[in-house]
Amino acid sequence: MLLLVITGSLVLFADAQDDGAKETGDIAAQQESTAVGEHTIVVDVWSKAASPEPDADKVSQIFAVAGLNAAFKIELTQRKIENSLRRGFPLGEFWIQNDLAEIDDSLKLAALSVGNDADREALQELQKQSAQLRQWSDWLIAQNKISP
Repeated sequence: MLLLVITGSLVLFADAQDDGAKETGDIAAQQESTAVGEHTIVVDVWSKAASPEPDADKVSQIFAVAGLNAAFKIELTQRKIENSLRRGFPLGEFWIQNDLAEIDDSLKLAALSVGNDADREALQELQKQSAQLRQWSDWLIAQNKISP
């Protein structure tokens, strides 16, 4: 049996003669052969395979993009606040509120792209992190207003 890949097609040659399979180095001769005992099977290997069912336990690709965007914004805002505190800068309520509004927008976009249970669970975690960040920033702003 000889297996060839020629211009995107898989070609199998099988010799059905009684004296056994005989391989030759001349591929062109085998392709042009029309002997009664020779069989050719051509399989198009470039055709699109049937798409498997999406896994319910994995986040969808569309949600992954939107969810990562939201997670990045949450982390960026948290880092800004931490750096301001670490360096002794006053907290800017205006920029914190703007960042939180951007996080809310990105979470709304992520909510629109939910497609399965794994997406819903990941969205709930992102919303929980956002709520914790909002609670922490509100507390910091309130403490900043109390302190002289």
